[in-house]
Amino acid sequence: LAAFLAAVAALRVPSLGQPLLEWHGFRQTWTAWTAVLFHTEGIDLLHPKVPIFGPPWILPSELPLFQVLGALLMNAGMPADPAMRVAGLVSFVAAAAALWLLVRDVAGRAVAFAAVALFTLTPLAFLWSRTSMIEYLAVAAGLAYLWAGLRWRDGRGARWWPIALAFGLVCALVKPPTFVALAIPLALARDRVESANAVAWLRTRVDPRLVALGVLPL
Repeated sequence: LAAFLAAVAALRVPSLGQPLLEWHGFRQTWTAWTAVLFHTEGIDLLHPKVPIFGPPWILPSELPLFQVLGALLMNAGMPADPAMRVAGLVSFVAAAAALWLLVRDVAGRAVAFAAVALFTLTPLAFLWSRTSMIEYLAVAAGLAYLWAGLRWRDGRGARWWPIALAFGLVCALVKPPTFVALAIPLALARDRVESANAVAWLRTRVDPRLVALGVLPL
């Protein structure tokens, strides 16, 4: 898996120096501008600035964790545009790894590799995997949330519950709709020890711990 993901990342390296001016250039540069200000003025998660809107320059939005990643890369000496593309690529590779873990548990290693290949080698993935966009960070955290939550539900240990909650919090803070989309299958999927009758199904879904995994991040 590591070798395959390294090759996937290497295919994107030649385009990492391009300006953030392809599809949705306005959205990419909006995200990058906040990251640049974090780099020059210091990181303030609760007051992300987008100066185009006028005083007080603050735009209420999702928690800018992706922008922090880009700012840290700039702090390490990377120019702004490549830093944001690398942040996007790191998020994309993390999402692919989380997808592999999830599908491996559900359907086995062979299907997991097939899923990751399809996820990483489509034209859509080639375009968006190295852009200044927050989406893949949310996808990575959301898939990890679903993976850890299913492990907890399948009785693989209580430690998976707080791990799922942590990933769910990151996903919901970065992009709430992505969290909602992945909380639904976690709630509806049957675990390995669940009875087939309707009463047992309902009892499982009103388990306060399962409800908390869906509600607390929101």
